[in-house]
Formats: sequence, C-alpha cells, structure tokens
Amino acid sequence: MRPMRQEIIELTEETTQQGVSRRNFIKGAIAASAAVSSANYLFRANGGALLAQSPAAGAVERLITLNINGRSRRLEVPPMETLGFTLRYKLGLTGTKIGCDRAECGACTVLVDGVPLYSCSLLTHTVRGREVTTIEGLEAEDGTLHPVQQGVLDEGGFQCAFCAPGFHPMADGIALEGLRLIATWLPRAVADGSDLRARAHMLAAASMGAVAFQKGLGAVHALSHPVGAVLGAHHGVVNGVLLPYVLSFNRSVLSEKLPLLARSLDLGETFDDVLDWLLRLRDEIGIPSTLAALGVSESMVAQLAPMAADDPTCAGNPAAVDEAQLASIYVHAIRGELD
Repeated sequence: MRPMRQEIIELTEETTQQGVSRRNFIKGAIAASAAVSSANYLFRANGGALLAQSPAAGAVERLITLNINGRSRRLEVPPMETLGFTLRYKLGLTGTKIGCDRAECGACTVLVDGVPLYSCSLLTHTVRGREVTTIEGLEAEDGTLHPVQQGVLDEGGFQCAFCAPGFHPMADGIALEGLRLIATWLPRAVADGSDLRARAHMLAAASMGAVAFQKGLGAVHALSHPVGAVLGAHHGVVNGVLLPYVLSFNRSVLSEKLPLLARSLDLGETFDDVLDWLLRLRDEIGIPSTLAALGVSESMVAQLAPMAADDPTCAGNPAAVDEAQLASIYVHAIRGELD
C-alpha cells in the first residue's frame, strides 16, 4: 500500500477554470479528512492495527477503553483528567465522591485491580487495561446491595470517627486499629521519611480512617473546612490543631468511648490519658498548638463560625453543637486555651 501523504494544492486560475472551485475544494478536503479519521478507528476496532495511523511519538491517545465494574467503557479522555472526574461526570458513577481533592479524606476511593486508591489523584489514562471497581460495582446484578452497603443504609451510617455517635461496630474496630498504627508509626514516619516500613503502616492507617469515615465526622472537620477555604490552610494540619480543643468540648459525652481508646493504646484508663497522649503526639510531630500560628485571628471568628455551623459534618459531632459554641471553640483554639 502506498503511504498516505498530505499535499498542498494551490488553487490557481487554471484549476478554477477546470471546474474546481475554491468552495468545492474545501468541502472535499473536509470530507476526505473525516473519512480518513473514521477509517482509522474502524480499522483499529476490527483488529487492523497495521492499517491504522500510529500516534505521533509522545502523543497520548484520547479515545480509550476502561474496565469499570466489569464492563468495557469507551470514551474520550484528555491526558490530564483524573479518574474521579471521569467516573462522576462522564460515567455518572456518583458514588465516588470528590471531597478534599488532595488524596486525604478517602471519599474518592476506588479499587484498582483490588487495591484501594484515591481516584482524585489518579490519572484516568493510568488505569487502561486494569479492573476498576466503584461503590456501585459492589451490588449484585439484580440490584441487591452488598451487606456492608445494606448495613450502612439500615443503621443510618451516612457519613472514621471513633467518637461519632451511632451504632457501627465495624467502623469502631477499624478506627481503633488505625489509631494504634498511628500511635506506633506516625512519629517514625515523620522523623525519617525514608522509613518505608513506617510509611507503609501509615498508608494502612490512612485507608482505615477513610473506611471509618462511613460512621461520621464532626466538629473537627466542620471547623477545619472554613479555615481551609478562607486561608488556604492544609486540611490535615488544621484538623491536627483543632482536635484537642474539640475533644475537650465533647468530654461530657465520651465517658465510655475514651477509656476504651486509652486501654487500646496502652495509655491508661481515662479521658485525660488520651488527651495528654494527643498533646504529646502533636508536639512530637510538629503540629502547631494554636490556630493563631496558622494566621487565624479572633476578628475572623464572626466569618468562620456560621460557615462551620452550616457544614454538613457538624451533624456527626458526638455532642450537639451550635454556632455560638463553634465560635467559642475557635476562640479557645486561637488562644491555646483547653477547658
């Protein structure tokens, strides 16, 4: 077969006189281009790869095939598009949530060849030829929910938090094990980023936290989200700053939970044993002790508190909390005052 080549055809007075008008030439060129492009995909789909035009060196093909929940899906994907975006906005699989959008919260987690990965930070092109399973893929073909899905529906577990209210023993167990791993391995991972064993355990702990999120969040996240939105502060760091202050606010309703957590971490038997450990861990890994260190001032509380009260995670707090109480927690965290 002769190789196809593009030729530049000059429209001269002579060619026009022979019946080739400029308009007809342009129409013909467009039609020919469309035919060649269509034939390229037709040959490729029918196994005629040798007849198809090969992409230029370094180019990324946009029309790709993905294996999603056991089905092959063919769609056009730009090279820098994330899997989370593709799943939600092109395939309509909205069970994959875009939460923090920075590979922290776990709401976007999917299984890729059976391994949980954050789809918000995974390029769609990297999963070509791999099996992707979303939350929708867990249900049976007849629509019967997976036992875990049905349990969440039956028990109202709509949002890790070990301290979150509601009955969810599976999430409680996962959260306790995640906390145990954090107590052991987080200081080592921070002290030496090349300690792969410590980092592997922290990867497991982070995944456990994401799973336990199914139970609920609370005031830590409700207070943290506005700070991140207004100041651009790192969500995880703000959470770390706020945690002791929110824990103190919830003291009255955690009389049963915290002793169990203390015993699980070999800290002792009381609420204060857990709080003291948390403060030591905060200092050891370099988390600031106040929101003031992140640039939050008391003059900002009037702006931040209503935003925190409107945050949906606020409803998962162990103790009921209103806007005035959220404002008070902000002030305590800015001043560094624990109750």
